[in-house]
Amino acid sequence: MTAQHSLSSADLPPFPDDVPVARLSVLSLKKLLQSDDRDESERLFTACKTDGFFMLDLRDCELGEEVLGRVEEVEGLAERVFGLGGAEKECFRDGRGGICGYKAQGDTVVDDNNTPDLHEFYAISRDDILSLTNTFPLPTSTPHPNPITQNLPLLKSHTLALHTITTLLLAHLSIHLHLPPAILPSLHHPSTPSNSHLRLLKYPPQPLPTRRTSMLPHTDFGSITILFSRLGGLQILPPPPPGLPIAAAAATSTTKEEEWEYVRPLPGHAVVNIGDALVKFTNGLLRSCLHRVTFAPGEQAVLTRYSVAYFERPGDEVLLRGLEGSDVLPPMLKGEVLSSKEWIERKGRSIRRKV
Repeated sequence: MTAQHSLSSADLPPFPDDVPVARLSVLSLKKLLQSDDRDESERLFTACKTDGFFMLDLRDCELGEEVLGRVEEVEGLAERVFGLGGAEKECFRDGRGGICGYKAQGDTVVDDNNTPDLHEFYAISRDDILSLTNTFPLPTSTPHPNPITQNLPLLKSHTLALHTITTLLLAHLSIHLHLPPAILPSLHHPSTPSNSHLRLLKYPPQPLPTRRTSMLPHTDFGSITILFSRLGGLQILPPPPPGLPIAAAAATSTTKEEEWEYVRPLPGHAVVNIGDALVKFTNGLLRSCLHRVTFAPGEQAVLTRYSVAYFERPGDEVLLRGLEGSDVLPPMLKGEVLSSKEWIERKGRSIRRKV
């Protein structure tokens, strides 16, 4: 079985037509950048209230084309990072629970039976990329492996561009919440320490008889995730009823295999989804949908799946509770109020594999 992934979309096997596929809204970054396009802004708000997932078309605008051009370079960087020897990668583990640095395959679980995951990742803190701080101590003399340190200008440009996109999305959402457009972006300012980061992921192909889930069903910890992947494998479940607390939603959602739907990758598009923080800021008005990663469908299953994800998360000290001043939010969700940092570290610990 080959484990290689050609980075040319034209060389990849087609996504099959005989698997269940989620019908997600397709939004245009170009239109969202146009302040007078109210229809596209309303479609964004609707998608965030219903599915919590949407496809973002990055073509035909300068910002989007710049991001698409860099994605190929970052994917190539991912291949070089994961091609390093196991001992070298182990030097860059993050002892705080895997928030940043290297995570080896099998470090987390995919179910309640302590079944190990089938992916590895390398995460680079936005604070590190922007030289705010060295966010985690490492047993090496350098904060990152050579492929990362040699490409920090690329990673900085890519991270800042993706942050620009998330800031735009947050500003649109603020307006629909009847708040000043700067309210949500101000909770995610890049000069404020946070757990925002760029993550490189690798999912190796699986032998046919034992194919299974690679990453556990979960909701994302932060506010907005932007994902790039040329191969299928991402699956989502319908979101929970409005207002249901996040923990209860995860516990009561169906786990029937036939209800999982693949997200079909589209050239020139990113997959965008809402995370827990925006659910908490809006008292459950916006939705955070359960999703997982499994084997790629059809002929794509024999290839290694590389992904690049940007996780936009609130500042470490921001409290995850309903925003004040909005007249469109439902009643406040019950439960303990944690800071963004506390919430993310708690969720990170909950998925670590017991050894």
